[in-house]
Amino acid sequence: MTARAFHAMLAGDASGADGRWPSTHQQALDEVEEGGAGAAVAVGHQSTRRLPPPDAPLLEGITVEGDTALHVVATHGNAANFLECAEIICNRARRLLLATNDKGDTALHCAARARRLEMASRLIALAKAREDHEVERGQAASFGKVLLRTENERNETALHDAVRAGDGDMVRRLMDEDPDLALFPVQGTSPLYLAISLRNGTIAEILHEKSNGNISYSGPHGQNALHAAVLLRHTAVLELLLKWNSNLTKQGDENGSTPVHFAASFPLWHRKFHWRHPWIIRVPHSLSMLLNTGEVDPFYQSDKNGMFPVHVAAAVGAELTVAFLLDKFPNSAGLRDAKGRTFLYVAVEKQSLAVVRFACRTTSLQWILNMQDKDGNTALHLAIQANHHRLFCALLGNPQVNLDLTNHSGHTPLDLSRRMLPRGMKYTAVRTYSMHEISFIISNLCHSKQIYK
Repeated sequence: MTARAFHAMLAGDASGADGRWPSTHQQALDEVEEGGAGAAVAVGHQSTRRLPPPDAPLLEGITVEGDTALHVVATHGNAANFLECAEIICNRARRLLLATNDKGDTALHCAARARRLEMASRLIALAKAREDHEVERGQAASFGKVLLRTENERNETALHDAVRAGDGDMVRRLMDEDPDLALFPVQGTSPLYLAISLRNGTIAEILHEKSNGNISYSGPHGQNALHAAVLLRHTAVLELLLKWNSNLTKQGDENGSTPVHFAASFPLWHRKFHWRHPWIIRVPHSLSMLLNTGEVDPFYQSDKNGMFPVHVAAAVGAELTVAFLLDKFPNSAGLRDAKGRTFLYVAVEKQSLAVVRFACRTTSLQWILNMQDKDGNTALHLAIQANHHRLFCALLGNPQVNLDLTNHSGHTPLDLSRRMLPRGMKYTAVRTYSMHEISFIISNLCHSKQIYK
């Protein structure tokens, strides 16, 4: 159906000289489900419809997706005839400005999603016209903001659709009408978070500028915009966010993880370089930028599992990240999680061999090698329980590792190795990476210690 025909019908020219509905109206009926007596009955891919009486309101119809006539016009047109159709619709049924489809979208959502700037401007103007009318009647003048702030089923306003479409002009237009629009929804994904997750720094700057800094940084699952920037390694936006609000570094998500936790999960890189600098260690920009804020607290802030950034780095096997964190914050080596475990325990548990070897060969970390967790286990206990030969050898290679410490169950590392052997097996030096060899080595070492005492 053409916009001209639809316009003619809206203007009142709905019937021909013989009083019958024109063919264009029949096309409209094929696209619109009439309520009441004009309801369509769908059978497979066919539908049978009865023509409504001449006085039946065309604007009562909705599509199968719940779109009203205003939704359809707002989505498909931006030219003068579409704008005029939208105005006629609103003049005849102003309530359709706030009408939502099955997804909770208003016509303004549709216009923003389709990048129909002129249509969005006309809808806003029509809402403000109603607002002025209500002021004359002594009612609250809030209709325009209600339209702008209406959220769909995803808790998104029309501004979210403009951001997702990457339409900077649409974002400016909506923000000009309501500078506080970037604060919505109160909980959930903010327009700023959405812009950053889409790697659109330009839109992010527009939102911040038009809101005068009064903007929401919130995202899903308790995250903020800085979490997204760190995860995406979007350093340009990360720099802007730290400039706008450095307190974001301290905010944890629903698991208590801060942006620093996220940054610590990335490995550092090292590579051979110029002969004057045989090794160059490249620090991820996100971690170094977070460090340059001068905020130390986030590096000593745990998540809900008691994990600190250094634990996270150890868990993913990021040896150089661990080294970097311990160089900047030496005391973090002794930080314990909810189970009383240091980063070394986490490395053993996650079988991060590089991190374990780093801890064992670093002299300044010898004081943590024999620490015991809440169950009394040392890192060596855990390595034996994991039946991991290389982890065991890495720990045993350091003479500072104590072999005689018992856990709360009264077991030494040797006891654990014996308990894990199959029944009937003797302690022999089988050259395999198994508990047989581990038990044999521990037994001999303990015996040699007794000789030299």
